[in-house]
Amino acid sequence: MSLSILNNPASLVAQNELSITSASLQTTLFQLSSGSRINSGADDAAGLAIADGLQANITALTQSARNANDGVGKLQVADGALSQVTSLLNRAITLATESSNGTVSDPQRTAIQAEYSSILAEINRIGSTTTYNGTTIFQNQGDATSATTTLTPTTTLGGIGGFATGTGTGLTTGSALLTSGSPVGETLTVNGNLVYTAGATDTVQNLITAVNSTGQFTATITGGHLVISAIGNTTAPTVAGTLTTDANTAIGTFAGTAGTAKTVTVTSADATRSVTVTDNGGLTVQQLITDIGNANQGFSGELVGGTLVVTDTESTQSPTVAGSATAGGVLGGFSTSTGAAQTAIYLSDSTTAGSSPIDVGIGAISTTSITNGSGGSPVNLSTTSLSTQAAAQSALSSINQAIQNVASTRGTLGAGINRLQSASNVINNQVQNLTTAEDGIRAADIPSTVANLTKFSILEQTGIAALAQANQTQQLVLSLLH
Repeated sequence: MSLSILNNPASLVAQNELSITSASLQTTLFQLSSGSRINSGADDAAGLAIADGLQANITALTQSARNANDGVGKLQVADGALSQVTSLLNRAITLATESSNGTVSDPQRTAIQAEYSSILAEINRIGSTTTYNGTTIFQNQGDATSATTTLTPTTTLGGIGGFATGTGTGLTTGSALLTSGSPVGETLTVNGNLVYTAGATDTVQNLITAVNSTGQFTATITGGHLVISAIGNTTAPTVAGTLTTDANTAIGTFAGTAGTAKTVTVTSADATRSVTVTDNGGLTVQQLITDIGNANQGFSGELVGGTLVVTDTESTQSPTVAGSATAGGVLGGFSTSTGAAQTAIYLSDSTTAGSSPIDVGIGAISTTSITNGSGGSPVNLSTTSLSTQAAAQSALSSINQAIQNVASTRGTLGAGINRLQSASNVINNQVQNLTTAEDGIRAADIPSTVANLTKFSILEQTGIAALAQANQTQQLVLSLLH
């Protein structure tokens, strides 16, 4: 073995190994002190990404379980209030039956009417003052629980609007499906050939005629959709062009005389609030939505799945939508329908696919509107009276229908409570399993980590001893100089 003082290879090797051992020992100490196997991205980059994603899922699901429990609490408060309304209505039935009897005198009916008026007043009070978390349950519920009027596009009335292409289920072989409506000047191509350009007053029939005139394709209305088929070909044609669904495209040709101003009017159920939007040509869906909201009358609009939804945020009753822009429906080929007041309980695992609300109809409770949870007509008791025999007999059917409406609403609430409880159970199970999965990725294996601690501690001590020995070897050179 040669001796050298210029370099000390043995010392360099010992230093390098000691550095590696010290880093491993430090990592092991971090794992033991934190209980986590992954303390930085360097420990396990892929594992950290998966574990953090699972943690986000768990956090969102934990809050969703609370949301569901809060929803159950709100629905139970509503159900308890409706139970009292039922008791009051049953007393009203008794009074109406009593007043309907020919043996009751007019002064006695006056006393009966006074009690009946008190019953109606109490129903109004329950409807207006029953709250949950500071929010009135049955009236003025705000955006999340407001009644809406939906405007559903049809292909048989008014203008074409913007079309979107797709291949739907249930279509005949060799067909392509188009849905929604088209603005002026936009085009439609089939298999790359221009077959139609939207005109100022065109209707769906104009488009059908243009497609059929090619002699290569046929266009028909099937199930409310426009279906284009290739003649003598079992392959679906390619339908494209500038006919796309877009909130910023024109609504389409309104019914009525072309070129004249048309209006759309949204009115609250009690007729105290209203907004009118005028279309002088070229009005877009987005402009209509903006104009409805800017009127500051408590209405809002949005596009939901291609459907225009108008909401009254200050009432549990659906607004009406009408005007000169109608032709059997609103907006030149839109038909109206109404939705019940909803309470939306939002459940999520922090992902788009795992997020959705559970909507439960609560309805309205007042003497002017006792709603039906299954969507039937509300009952107005404010016009009923027990002051005469005939009026009392007439009121009986209304009061009985009100009882049925309340029972239906309570059934809807009960179904909602059961659904939310089931959702909560599923969420809790998800949290349990996801926590286990995250723990398997993130948590340190304590027995293995303790073994590593022992190993690296010994290696560090032996490394230091080896380094000392390597440094001492260089001193042998001094003995040659004596």
